[in-house]
Amino acid sequence: MAKRSSQGFDWQSWWNNHEDLFLYGSHRSRVQATRGASSQFEPAGNLEDVIDLLNMTLSNSEDPVIREDAALTLGRIGDERAFHSLWRVVTRKSNSLDSELMQALSMGLAHTKQSAAIGILQQVVRDKTLSLETRGIGAAALGVLGETDRDTVEFLMALVSNSGAHDELRSTAAMALGSMRGTYATEFLKSQVIQEGSVFRKSHLLSALSITCDPALTDLFLSQLHSRDQHVRWAAIIGLGGLLDGTGRLTGEKAEDVGWDKKDLAKARKKVSTILREKSKTGNHHNIKAFAALSLGRIGGAENIHSLRLLSRDAQGQHRAAVLLALGISGARDAEKDMIRLLTDSHEADKVRASACVSLALLGEASSSTRRRLQTLLARQNPLVMRHYSAISLGILRDHASATRLAKLVVKPQEPQELRTAAAVGLALLGTSNSIESVVKTIAAEDHPDIQAKLIASLGSSPTLAPASYLLDLMRDEDTSPEMKSAATHALGHIYNDHRPPIFSKFLCNRNYFLTAKPLDRLGERL
Repeated sequence: MAKRSSQGFDWQSWWNNHEDLFLYGSHRSRVQATRGASSQFEPAGNLEDVIDLLNMTLSNSEDPVIREDAALTLGRIGDERAFHSLWRVVTRKSNSLDSELMQALSMGLAHTKQSAAIGILQQVVRDKTLSLETRGIGAAALGVLGETDRDTVEFLMALVSNSGAHDELRSTAAMALGSMRGTYATEFLKSQVIQEGSVFRKSHLLSALSITCDPALTDLFLSQLHSRDQHVRWAAIIGLGGLLDGTGRLTGEKAEDVGWDKKDLAKARKKVSTILREKSKTGNHHNIKAFAALSLGRIGGAENIHSLRLLSRDAQGQHRAAVLLALGISGARDAEKDMIRLLTDSHEADKVRASACVSLALLGEASSSTRRRLQTLLARQNPLVMRHYSAISLGILRDHASATRLAKLVVKPQEPQELRTAAAVGLALLGTSNSIESVVKTIAAEDHPDIQAKLIASLGSSPTLAPASYLLDLMRDEDTSPEMKSAATHALGHIYNDHRPPIFSKFLCNRNYFLTAKPLDRLGERL
């Protein structure tokens, strides 16, 4: 689980921890992959074939990383057969499984949403012979599973209350309880915040409460703004944005959609927004100002957006970058001109210009002139960070006019590896057979195995099933390297996952923004 940071807000760290919500989670609708397609990229379509292949991979592969990816992909698909495949591996071979595979199996079982997984996951958490990380993933998996029966809730409550348990294990259990949103669990977490003395645990308890969407918690969060510890204050400010979320851009749902009374919600938003607007301007720490701005973006509303637009002109450095992200999250189309002004200002810091680039994509739409400006940033004379994020932003915006430019970047070995991968992600996000074919041809011509694997993994960003048949062929081919098979399995898990945004999103964290429990490091990107 990620540690808290005392450093200033870093928007690039924020994006790295949240990009899957936008690359894999923001395009729910399926576009027919055969539209204008060559026969090579007709969708595989037969889910049974996919599950059969993953079952064989999980049972027979000698490469542990490929088996981990197969377990996670089976879970994402969520078929009952997938559950039984995972269950058989756990119950028959539990004594011989390495910790990484057990972690993948636990989260895979949780994603299947089968209540029969409860007992297995509880046993993972109880087993002190397993690593702390593995046990923590078992606790997080109970939250992902979403079963709110009394036994599961009380199991997690006992873990949170256990002073002898590790702080990170207790914090992850708290996040699992928060995701369940039951009154019983919420009251328990609230009591824990009030009596908790540890700064680390209190900040995570507040984060857990922020995803319960309980309007009665607003005053509790406001009271924590006066804490002596800055990390608790940060968690409270971040939590207020989650509690009153009016955009749903980070979790896939708005506060209105999860049981808020409209009058209570309006009253709470008005009260909190007034405080956050002030803190976003005059907070006594740069993170306070950045986090307040981001929470204003999540809450949304005309007055908050107006305040953020003014701040985007006056703030400096990372504060300005955070304000731009907040405007992007808010979906404020009126802010497009402000973002373009900063994007095209050669005297502005690259980190601010790059934030403007990402924020333009987060708006979800862009004018033709804005798209042309983003396209020009792909040129070699521009800073690498600008080229990187413009490639991804054009993909998110579904700018099909940029396909040729992106394809030229992907194929050039003299370009930086990071840029080639970003261009491949952009092409995959376009979701057409032609854009997928551009990536596939580059993979075939590429000699470097690491770059090949990253290009294959980029295909998981496709909102269509266009890459499916190619990925399945890679997995079946005995000559495919382990790195390529792992990447193909990973990509299949995303394009066949209909639960978008990811169910796991409630456990995402950024040590600089969203202080919630992310119990995985090495596997984090794949969950």
